Amino acid sequence: MNSKVPALMILLCFATAADTLFYEKLPGGANDIGIGPNGATWVVARGAAWADSAVYRWNGTTFVPEAGVNGVGITVDSVGLPWLVTADGSVYRRTTTAWQKLPGKGMDIAAGADGSVWLIGWPGAPLDFPTANAAIYRWNGSTWAEMGGAARRIAVDPAGIAWIATGAGDVFRRSGDSWVKLPGRGSDLACGPEGSVWLTGYVAGGLNNRPVYRWNGTTWEGTIGAAYRLAVAPGGLPWVVTSGGDIFRMHRLATPQLAVANPGDAPDRFTLEFSSQALVTYRLQRRPDFNAPWAALSTVAGNGQVIRLNDDSAAAGSGFYRLEATPP
Repeated sequence: MNSKVPALMILLCFATAADTLFYEKLPGGANDIGIGPNGATWVVARGAAWADSAVYRWNGTTFVPEAGVNGVGITVDSVGLPWLVTADGSVYRRTTTAWQKLPGKGMDIAAGADGSVWLIGWPGAPLDFPTANAAIYRWNGSTWAEMGGAARRIAVDPAGIAWIATGAGDVFRRSGDSWVKLPGRGSDLACGPEGSVWLTGYVAGGLNNRPVYRWNGTTWEGTIGAAYRLAVAPGGLPWVVTSGGDIFRMHRLATPQLAVANPGDAPDRFTLEFSSQALVTYRLQRRPDFNAPWAALSTVAGNGQVIRLNDDSAAAGSGFYRLEATPP
């Protein structure tokens, strides 16, 4: 008969009440990035500012080159195919078999999850990078229809509504046939297919990293990190490109969910089984009472799989336990 006091397990994920966010560095380098609502991710490779670079596609492990047209800016449409602008303003879209040149010229392009595609036009030569503004257009299936206003960067939300940032950092959102000015200042915008909108803050000058913000419906909330370009994945978190060309994707720390604790067939052993998250370090800790310090029992790196941690000590099954989860 087991005489030990039944364990009271406390499962904690040392995080803020809302979010604990962290970045994973990915291989390769980029100047710009686009992500479609199906998760298809494409980049323009790292190169000189406003010089055409090769296009690459993420295969789940690395970025693989896609032959055809080089460019400077990229977006991904509702079916996962890229649209591209080049250093001379030419506009291309990818079909399932080839690149197709479109009419008009532009310096930034954005696709929405609803299928709409918007373009910031061409300010003329020489290009005043990165503060030039140009007219705003929307693709109507055969050409670009002018929508009024002027901007430097553009993003499109799932409803097909455009969000813009001017060369001076002013931020606007389309409402009907007009543009509504929003609080704050920014340099680059990105909309997720689930409705989130992200912004890099405004910094005067050229290729600078800027703080990353998320729209909360009223204003821009600061998050973590700094970036030059960004796009948003289906889960609502951005992938970012830094001014040095590094590529990162943001993760949210997930609270481990208890699967098994102290199964009845092992009364003198404490066992914890949980679904782990890659890049996160987990520590099983125990203390005999509320006043004692926590003592680490085991540490393991998350791998995206179910992990089992045990306490086989003489004190197993009594006192208090917690699982600490720490991002990189």
